[in-house]
Amino acid sequence: MKINKYFIIPLILLAMLVLMELFFPKPVSWEVTLSSDDKIPYGTYILKKTISPVFIENQLELSRKSFYEMQDSSDVQPSNYLVIAETFQPGKHDIDAMLKKIEEGSHVLISSYLFGKTIYDSLGIKTKDVILDKLKNTGNPLEFDSTYIQKLFPDKTAVYYYKYEDLPVSFSMDSASGWEVHAWNENDEPVLISMSFGEGRLILNSTPLIFTNIYLLKQSNHKVASMALSLLPELPLHWSEFYSRGRGEPQTPLRYILSTLPLKWAYYVLIFSVLFFILFEAKRKQRPIRVLTPPRNDSLDFIKTIGNLYFEKGDHKNMATKKITYLLEYIRTHHHLPTNRYNTEFFIQLSNKSGKPLVNIEALFTMIEILNKKEKIVGDELLILNRKIEALLD
Repeated sequence: MKINKYFIIPLILLAMLVLMELFFPKPVSWEVTLSSDDKIPYGTYILKKTISPVFIENQLELSRKSFYEMQDSSDVQPSNYLVIAETFQPGKHDIDAMLKKIEEGSHVLISSYLFGKTIYDSLGIKTKDVILDKLKNTGNPLEFDSTYIQKLFPDKTAVYYYKYEDLPVSFSMDSASGWEVHAWNENDEPVLISMSFGEGRLILNSTPLIFTNIYLLKQSNHKVASMALSLLPELPLHWSEFYSRGRGEPQTPLRYILSTLPLKWAYYVLIFSVLFFILFEAKRKQRPIRVLTPPRNDSLDFIKTIGNLYFEKGDHKNMATKKITYLLEYIRTHHHLPTNRYNTEFFIQLSNKSGKPLVNIEALFTMIEILNKKEKIVGDELLILNRKIEALLD
């Protein structure tokens, strides 16, 4: 089987792509997703696996629902709620639903860099970004490589180190606001606080990356995340990823292909190959169309040939007889009319079928009757007869 030359280049590219995916090391993604499905450094897959045994007896539920959507849940018993996101900016209805759950006995732990104006105004807190402040003041925000966290429980003596740019945010609030501090950064600024509302408790944390895979596996840093989670009582846990991952979109086949790097590149190579084929190979191919000449009137040519033959011999009567005989035969075979009687009905039918004027047809057959009665005819009469017959057959 002969391989089309236009498929060689796409096949080579596809083979190279497959080899690269098989043998080249995959680069590590340092994207901050905070997704419980991601095993990359800044995902929370390990937290999901380690937290499951703790809450398995009382139920652990992961969802993509907001607090407003969870307020209509059939489970009206007090529960724990966990939110880990880079930004927590709920609307008024979300906050009202969240505070209502807390007042009814639920505990909510929210870990985020930013909390939104509604949270700040209603709870009387502010956040401070150390890197942003140093950028404004000194222009050198990353003058240190690392920072640390100190936690109150079980003691404040142990320190846990993190990358400086991963823990830039701390809280600031009025000392009389009623917030309880559980952990500080190296500047003695609170990063983990809580306050009781009704029967429940709200816990806020400004360092969401302490829950990610990279820090849960680094030395003893998992103790900071464990201490934060230990503030939640033994109740069912609802982990909402709505504020970090959104509501979730339908996973169509094309969306899955484009979200997977090897499949995405294979898809692009396929599209390129199809376009390459269309541009260079799929041209319109058509066999040359033979030019057909319209059919000639052989009957008229035959009459002309016979007429010329007899005209040269001078036997005009014989020539006229043969022309008349052939004319009548032509009328019978082509127009399907009987020629044994010449009358008005015959002339009208022949005129309708041939499309010739009725007066011309009557004149032709009147001349035929006259010539049939003559024993000899002259050349002029033969020429007139010939022209009238040709006019009928043309």
